[in-house]
Amino acid sequence: TENEEISKEFHFVFIPNRKTIYAKAEKIVRNAQKSICFMGLRKRVIAWVSNYSPILEEVLIRKVNFRIIMPKSEANEHLGEPFEDLMKYPDFALRLMSETPNAVFCVWDRKEMFLSTSANDTPFPHPTLWSNNKCIVDLAQDYFDLIWQQAQKPKTKKIVMDDAVTFT
Repeated sequence: TENEEISKEFHFVFIPNRKTIYAKAEKIVRNAQKSICFMGLRKRVIAWVSNYSPILEEVLIRKVNFRIIMPKSEANEHLGEPFEDLMKYPDFALRLMSETPNAVFCVWDRKEMFLSTSANDTPFPHPTLWSNNKCIVDLAQDYFDLIWQQAQKPKTKKIVMDDAVTFT
């Protein structure tokens, strides 16, 4: 029936477990073909980039466009090696926003996305909604692109951070 076809095409999966979120994110990142767009909070972005840096570099070597939007830091501390390593790739770009984002999400290849259920800035992910629903993915990608146009390029290659955060 038509409803069965729609349910096979469009998925929404609530992922409450941190390890499951990490495993799903790693699989999606490894399989990205065209683009990764991540808008997040500072601690979470720093932790995510630190944890996935080798995989992200593999993706960038394959010429996948990788863009991140995150809030500016009020401190003037150096962001760290993982970001410096990524900045060497022409397909990596970072933009900074003056305010804290109201949503934390990542879109891959304009085909699927993660949406965090919390905008609290912790290094660990909160329960997350995964979807490949075209309407939801397009909405998130369009919102990302709008904020990207408003966000600022870092003034120097040395980006600042509040805390060095990693996770296991």
